[in-house]
Amino acid sequence: MPYDRFRHHRKSTRMPGWDYTRPGRYFITIWVKWGVCYFGKVSNKKMILNKYGKIVERKWIEIEKKRKNVILDEFIVMPNHFHGIIIITHRIKSESNPQTDKANLTRTGRSFRLQANSVGSIVGQFKSNVTKKIKNLLVNEPLDFPYFVWHRNYHDRIIRTKKELENVRKYIRDNPKNWDDDEFNPENYKE
Repeated sequence: MPYDRFRHHRKSTRMPGWDYTRPGRYFITIWVKWGVCYFGKVSNKKMILNKYGKIVERKWIEIEKKRKNVILDEFIVMPNHFHGIIIITHRIKSESNPQTDKANLTRTGRSFRLQANSVGSIVGQFKSNVTKKIKNLLVNEPLDFPYFVWHRNYHDRIIRTKKELENVRKYIRDNPKNWDDDEFNPENYKE
């Protein structure tokens, strides 16, 4: 099927006009594609990470060590998704590379490039690092073991007040306790 820019256009979930390199607090949710419970299980209302879940946790913590302008707040690795708060403390100016800019064209010829040091570049690098590490381990898994892939996007919410920050922190902490009713729990998927 030929590409149709109106039919195949992905609508952005980002807030229009918002600069995602701007200092602030961002609540991030990332899903595993098809809702596969890859990272462990909830038992007695506590999250028990398997080796893949521990990779997600380690790679998240590494973000703060590698980026001078990022502080990580509350986070939780769940069986098939991840919640975390990213705090961008200050902007970091980056130099544009014309060669890179020309390589990042959409099918319609418009240029697309993730802004360096933005929430999108942080999440993209995190997802990529997790995927590479997990795929290296999957080589030793049985052939019928499910293939790992993240959902193509992520959800973000800009946290604007201290009250909202406390509510999001509580939501993240309580996620394992609420797993039985969670929309991401495969047992709750509607047919």
